[in-house]
Amino acid sequence: MEPSFYGLILLIIIILIGSACCSGAEAAFLAVNSIRILELASKQKPKSSANQLLKLRKHLGRTLTVITITNNGFNIIGSLILGVYGALVINSSFGLTLFSIAFYILVVLVGEVLPKALGTRFSVQIALLSVPILIILNSLMRPFLILIEQIFPVITAENEISTDEEE
Repeated sequence: MEPSFYGLILLIIIILIGSACCSGAEAAFLAVNSIRILELASKQKPKSSANQLLKLRKHLGRTLTVITITNNGFNIIGSLILGVYGALVINSSFGLTLFSIAFYILVVLVGEVLPKALGTRFSVQIALLSVPILIILNSLMRPFLILIEQIFPVITAENEISTDEEE
């Protein structure tokens, strides 16, 4: 099968969406107000997204590790695959250089900066939407996470919900 321009575009879209979802979820998990989540969880069933979010936030280091591994998969592995595919589609070294610069700018803006701004602004909604996927990823990565947690014990530390006077 001959590499096509449409395949290249599809690959770019997949990488950007994956990176954006990870970046937005990371920002949301760091920005979400714990008191607001506790309030939502107290009004819902035990298996609700809000209650599951509380569990994920309790092990924030583990959750952020899962997000980081996934995000790096999209950004690094995706970029490597895209570079090889792009070299097959774009026959000019100058064109490939321009393509690489344009893709870098797209990843920074569309895959990182914009999703982090949105993740911070809509932290509760995005964190709640991310819960089911993060639970699946957490299960799939469990053996690797256990190894990482043995090497870096700070990741396993549970996070206490804390507030300041203003909250």
